[in-house]
Amino acid sequence: MRRVAVLLAGACSFAPVGSEAQASSASVAEVVAAREMDFRAARSEYFRAYERWESTEREWNQLVNEREAARRSGNRTRVGQIYTQVQGLSGKITQAENEVRALRERWYDAGDALVDALDAHLELLGQQIRRSSADDLIASLYQTQNRRIREVEAELERELGPRRSLELPPFPEVTINDGDGRAEILSKADYLGSKVEQHQELLDDLDAEIEDLQARQRRDQAVADFRAGLDRFDDIQLPITDEVSGEEALVEGQVLDSAVVNLSRLPIEERIRRLGLLRDEVAERVAQLAERVAQFRAQAGVGA
Repeated sequence: MRRVAVLLAGACSFAPVGSEAQASSASVAEVVAAREMDFRAARSEYFRAYERWESTEREWNQLVNEREAARRSGNRTRVGQIYTQVQGLSGKITQAENEVRALRERWYDAGDALVDALDAHLELLGQQIRRSSADDLIASLYQTQNRRIREVEAELERELGPRRSLELPPFPEVTINDGDGRAEILSKADYLGSKVEQHQELLDDLDAEIEDLQARQRRDQAVADFRAGLDRFDDIQLPITDEVSGEEALVEGQVLDSAVVNLSRLPIEERIRRLGLLRDEVAERVAQLAERVAQFRAQAGVGA
């Protein structure tokens, strides 16, 4: 996983010999607590900014309505006064909108950092569970932290919407016209080249996200298999995973085939499948765009 190994290494580096598991688990738990505070702070900042934007938007709408009323009544003086107020408010609205967008990304980033810390804690707990000395308290904590990951992901998608669409935008309609000279063709090739870079970045992100989900899936399955083996010798039944069933996802998410489906509500195997389909589409798009760039540059007389 992308940052879990770093968190684990940092936690273990301070553990004395003979107490590595306990010390590292406590250290990672402290990181989780810190990331939880950051997440909550980012949430509060976002909602405060959103409230400021809503207040400014209401003020704007009120002025627009007053200006329309003044216009209908023929009060040109009042229309001019309101117009000046509206002009002064336009910059304030833009600033409020930019702040909301920036804090939206900050909240998402804080959520990513919290999920990474929770993943690191789950990795350590999973190792402890697979030892014969692990008790049900550790297994219960594993379940709680596993559930918290799903809660964080669901909260972000519920409040902010999906971070990415599962549908690619249309292929760029860039063609060479009869009157295009070498400079124009190369400019279009450069534009398409920038699209290649954007899609390649998305492809890398998808590969990393799928890898993280697959690692989480393998870890949960290994822990569940180990617990199932123990349960054969006693009456304790403690489920480890907290995934949403496919049936529940269908009931709560009737837009499963939509480009804006909330992935957090889907079972992990379905999330991997859908992201994999998108990943294949992006890879194909990268190849198509790269081929188009090569064609344009060749027509302009530039080698690869």
